[in-house]
Amino acid sequence: MKGGKISKSKKETDTYIPQPPQLPKQERAPWINIETSTYGEDLGKLLDNEYEHDVIFEVDKNQIYSHKLILQSSSTYFRKIITDHERDIEDGIVRILEPDESFETVKKVPEKKIEVKEIEKLKNVNNDVEDPENFCCPITQDLMVDPVVAQDGHTYEKEAIVAWLEKHGTSPITRDPVDKNILITNRILKSQIEDYIAGKSEKPKEDVPKEEPKKEEPKEEVPNEDKPKKKKKKSKKPKREPSSLPSGIKWIYSRKRIIDEKEKIITHISIKTYSFQTFKNVLEFIYTGEIKEKDVKKLTEIIGAGTEYGLDFLCSFCRNIQDGEDYLNPSIGTYLNDETAKYLIEYYFNKTTYSDFSFDVEDRTILAHKSIVGIRCEVLRRMISNTSFIEGKSGVVHLEDTTYLAFKAFLEYIYSAHCPIQESGNDSVAILALAHEFDITRLITLCELYISKQIEVSTTDGIEKAEIDIIGLLLIAQQYNAKQLEAFLLHFISNNYEPMSKRKEWGLLDGKNIKYVEKHRWPSLSYLQELETYEKEMNGKGEGEKCLVM
Repeated sequence: MKGGKISKSKKETDTYIPQPPQLPKQERAPWINIETSTYGEDLGKLLDNEYEHDVIFEVDKNQIYSHKLILQSSSTYFRKIITDHERDIEDGIVRILEPDESFETVKKVPEKKIEVKEIEKLKNVNNDVEDPENFCCPITQDLMVDPVVAQDGHTYEKEAIVAWLEKHGTSPITRDPVDKNILITNRILKSQIEDYIAGKSEKPKEDVPKEEPKKEEPKEEVPNEDKPKKKKKKSKKPKREPSSLPSGIKWIYSRKRIIDEKEKIITHISIKTYSFQTFKNVLEFIYTGEIKEKDVKKLTEIIGAGTEYGLDFLCSFCRNIQDGEDYLNPSIGTYLNDETAKYLIEYYFNKTTYSDFSFDVEDRTILAHKSIVGIRCEVLRRMISNTSFIEGKSGVVHLEDTTYLAFKAFLEYIYSAHCPIQESGNDSVAILALAHEFDITRLITLCELYISKQIEVSTTDGIEKAEIDIIGLLLIAQQYNAKQLEAFLLHFISNNYEPMSKRKEWGLLDGKNIKYVEKHRWPSLSYLQELETYEKEMNGKGEGEKCLVM
């Protein structure tokens, strides 16, 4: 003690050890939430909606507008009724009514069809001109008479594919199992073949020599060619009766209608046994995978209808409500929506059946259906339904600034609520751009999640030299209004400030982006300043090493 002052001893000074600053905790990355699917709800908007309907149910003198795509994708009962009726029409057992013709006038008169013998004659006409490849059966290599689409998505001559499947049971092209009972007439291709044959048959008068009929004589010398023809003639059976209808159906017929200056075929089905409201509840379930009815008595009637129509899940759904276990029903709805989506993708997506317009992308065509696309995407609906637009008049939507694979993946989402982003050439950004352009907000969230996972995987071995352009993705997220991805990327850049600031694209950060990153950088500037002070104090004490806290 000197002069009344207390001073630290040399020993106390020597034992003073500076304390390192405490490293602040990192904030957790923001969650990317996926929007709840509205798939079932969207399909439900089609029910009793005149928009692109091709079925009218008649119940208790009331009408319900419906759609073959949904009925056949969701119900085996109505699938069989519709396919049997279409087969009756193709076979000439029943015919399609004219717009002004009444149902009572329908007669079982076969429509004029191109017979096998006509095609055989045409084989001798213009032999130097090959028939279009898509008009020929992949099995027989001959022009098709009755083209049908099998489960593998390919078109064959019906007689040829049935014979093949009876022997092999698998697709002749993909080798996948194929059910011979699920063959859908390719009506568009059949019509094109008939037009092609009609045009080709007119040419022999000028181009074929008069002695051409003699060319048929050598064919008699080739027994292998004659036998199949003889069998076809022998196999002709007397005209059958129209396909039988189940007890719940009174009658079915199809009529031509002119809608928006275009001819369309509408199928009418009369329902008996059940009331209008009960049947509408059945259709509601077929479309959406759920019903809103809660009345116990009415539910019992719906269970009866579900039993008749083979809708076991509808019966379970109703019983769950009656038993107070309706908490089980959302899983039923989700499962049924997924099953409907799978059927739509397998049998109708980018297929000719019921297709009524197409997309042109990179000079490639994707076939589509207005009812599905229009009800799931309002932007596209305005384009394809409004005849004042070129797309509405032509039936073709030309798309630029995207890729075929990306748009196909986008359209598959429209049909199914599932998007194969990983199969789109890994172009998640292109799909995000499409989702933004056509205002499909749930798909935006799916892309956001996928891209965030891509970033995590790409930076596993280090951020500074990672190939992925994180700052470029931030600018894209802001361009396409991907708010969740924007928040994720700003957080990622801020929390990896040091390695990110060494990347060449760092200079692209400006304006509000750089302000945000500087404000939320980790570690913070205040921590770095405290760390610098600490290191100086340690150096002053002869401790030459830097703090290893970071």
